[in-house]
Amino acid sequence: PEVKQEQGDPAGKSGFDGDWRRVLKAIYEDKAPGKMDKLDQILEKYKGKELRLYQDVCNKYNVPVDTAVLAYAAGVAEVKLEPQEYERAIREIYEKHNPEKLGKIPDLMTKYKGIEDELYKSICLRYGAEPELLKPKAQVKQERPAALDYLELISKIYEVHNKERLASVPALLKKYAGKENVLYQTICEKYGVTPAGAAGGSSALGEDGAEVRLMREVYLAKN
Repeated sequence: PEVKQEQGDPAGKSGFDGDWRRVLKAIYEDKAPGKMDKLDQILEKYKGKELRLYQDVCNKYNVPVDTAVLAYAAGVAEVKLEPQEYERAIREIYEKHNPEKLGKIPDLMTKYKGIEDELYKSICLRYGAEPELLKPKAQVKQERPAALDYLELISKIYEVHNKERLASVPALLKKYAGKENVLYQTICEKYGVTPAGAAGGSSALGEDGAEVRLMREVYLAKN
């Protein structure tokens, strides 16, 4: 990437924008300063598996997992952007902040083919631009989808009862899309937790009949 940026605030203060180095740096600075000189090597080793790395580090140093990070992971997991979209966004940044760089965009896109997201993110960091393309749709539209409620609720249960499952929450919600309430109630039942508020209101197990009961039995058997 074009530039490395170390400055930033904890994920919980202003949300998480995909800067894994920032959130890990904050943990290591507080809990394991001796790891700071190896942070870049660790990130390179776990490239593409940053969420798992973040969860493991949180568990190791007993740091609460930030739901903003999980929300980001859930939001970007389904977003696949074309190189042209990154090129258009980079062009807009250069037009505003550094027009002299416009002519270098084709070479940059060729050099960073396949990792255009890393190029785009580094340019955003360099010029202080918001990485809108990499934000979950919920952040871009300033809306809070129902799935995010379940992400928080389920994450809180796993935080207390089964930290090893935290990293699987975004994938679970994707797998059980449309039946998040059933998933949530099933997890509550498994760990003896009383469902919170409206999410545990009506009996979802009776709404969809045999299909829902089968889904519930399969989840309990596998988890």
